[in-house]
Amino acid sequence: MLPALVGRWWFGSRKYTKDGVVSKTAEIFFKAVREETHPIELINILAKAWEHEGGDEFAESSKAASGNALGQLEATIKGAVGDLWTTPKGSDNIITRRAKALLYAHLLRIPVTDSALAKEQTQLLLQTPAFLNSMLSMALAHNWLTSTIHVMHLHANLAQAVFPGLNPLLQFPDVQMEEAKTVSGSLAQFLKKLEEKQDPRHEALLQVANRWGKLDCVDAQFKVIGERIITPGAIVQLVFKLRVVSPTAKPTPAVSNGTATPDKEDDSHNEELKLEEEFLTSKQEAEDLQPGAIPLEEAHAPYWPSARKPQWWIMIGDQKQNRVIVPPMKFGSVPFTKPGSSKDYRTYKLQFQAPPQVGVYTFQVNFISDTFLGSDIKRFVVLKVEDLAAEDDQDEEDEISDPEEDTLAGQMAMMKGGKVKRSPVHADDDDDESSTDDDIESGSDSDSDSD
Repeated sequence: MLPALVGRWWFGSRKYTKDGVVSKTAEIFFKAVREETHPIELINILAKAWEHEGGDEFAESSKAASGNALGQLEATIKGAVGDLWTTPKGSDNIITRRAKALLYAHLLRIPVTDSALAKEQTQLLLQTPAFLNSMLSMALAHNWLTSTIHVMHLHANLAQAVFPGLNPLLQFPDVQMEEAKTVSGSLAQFLKKLEEKQDPRHEALLQVANRWGKLDCVDAQFKVIGERIITPGAIVQLVFKLRVVSPTAKPTPAVSNGTATPDKEDDSHNEELKLEEEFLTSKQEAEDLQPGAIPLEEAHAPYWPSARKPQWWIMIGDQKQNRVIVPPMKFGSVPFTKPGSSKDYRTYKLQFQAPPQVGVYTFQVNFISDTFLGSDIKRFVVLKVEDLAAEDDQDEEDEISDPEEDTLAGQMAMMKGGKVKRSPVHADDDDDESSTDDDIESGSDSDSDSD
């Protein structure tokens, strides 16, 4: 009995990839995803995957499709998006056709009135994160930056039921589709307009905004454990500090250690540096939450069929070459900001290997949400890779180039508290004075003896 169960598990597990999709689905993604695949095309690819992922189990949906329910839904979608809607090729594949219609209906917030189709839509949506993770693996296998970002954004589009390209304001409550087409600007500007009009939606929308998941990057630095510089091939840690703020909040000063040398007698700062060093040498990707910190654990996503815990990716890319330099890391449980707190952020780290060549590299750090639209953070960072031997030569040159104390440069350096070399003239005078003192002391000792 046991060998049969093990065999069934083994051959069943071989059917699925590490992303949790069947091999045939992964094959579809591998062939279809390209370097700059458009988000609309990604939706069509998702629909094709449903054929191998359980779409054939919905017999009731097949009956509905054979009637007018599916046709009416497709006609409504066609009226909403126009030429963006095309019937899937091979109309005999009714599963792909249903899946595409149900995905479009969700993204356009078109109600699905047929109970069988609505049930299938829910099941399809709950499986899309696994499909998108598999797509992401295909894009990352080629290090394609654009298609990787598009796949990440599609996570949030599906979570908030917002069709790609539409106004991100739609993810907030009581913002209507037609209204979003005529409104531009940020949420803060939209709230101001509602307040001026004395619109009753203002207060409810403001309450939601105050608990919204807008990510704020307090600081981001490259660090190498035990080294002052980054050498070729070194293991580098990108240390970044994050918190969640309201999209309507006024900008707050960034908390950063900076580059200034702290006072050695500052015990609190020394303790902070000690804790940071322990975190860098640990295997943790995120430090422990501070006592009293409140992380964002559930997002406002009323159109998603289950509770949604928001997470983010961090990824380092080269925009000019359209390449992913460091694969993305996913993280969550970012704390809300606490005004007046000395540390209202959480520290994370991303480890990678420095380029093998000496040089200055300009990269783009991307923070992308899998739940919230329009909240990406992009930071251009400079990674300077230096030769260790060059630093040693520089240190020796600095020691040799210290000016003598009796020169003008030496006098200026002494006034500034800098290092100077002892003048040879003064050194000789000191030696003469020392010998003279010794002679005097010797003479005094002789006189005492004669007495």
